[in-house]
Amino acid sequence: MRDLPRGFTLLVPQRRALGAARAGSTQLGAALAAAGVGGEGVLLAVLAAARYADGAVGREVHGYAASLPEEAPDAGSWGAASQRLLEGTDLGGALEGAEEELQVLLVLLVLVLLVLLVLLVLLVLLVLLVLMVLTCSCFC
Repeated sequence: MRDLPRGFTLLVPQRRALGAARAGSTQLGAALAAAGVGGEGVLLAVLAAARYADGAVGREVHGYAASLPEEAPDAGSWGAASQRLLEGTDLGGALEGAEEELQVLLVLLVLVLLVLLVLLVLLVLLVLLVLMVLTCSCFC
């Protein structure tokens, strides 16, 4: 992917672009909103579904979604150059801070794994202690 030449801008007709309101008006968006999914979640889910346009899911915005970079399955994992194309859009706004949120989730995951590891070590020590007590009581 290359940046646009200096001074050039891409214009996407509003009726073709995918924004929060448009995502919410799709069948999938309405179903997600009814299930309590927030605006950014609806926007990103509709974008992902629109790439494939299988049946009614995402068909309304398939052209827009298909025109976006294909280097990753969702906009949150695109490179910086690709994400710059979304500046000033609802989707670009939804992605702001996503990297920080992922880092926080990663730290929490590592902490949970460490706690599980400590619990596993304690369980092994407990089993060894029980075996020692049983072995000692059988021979004493």
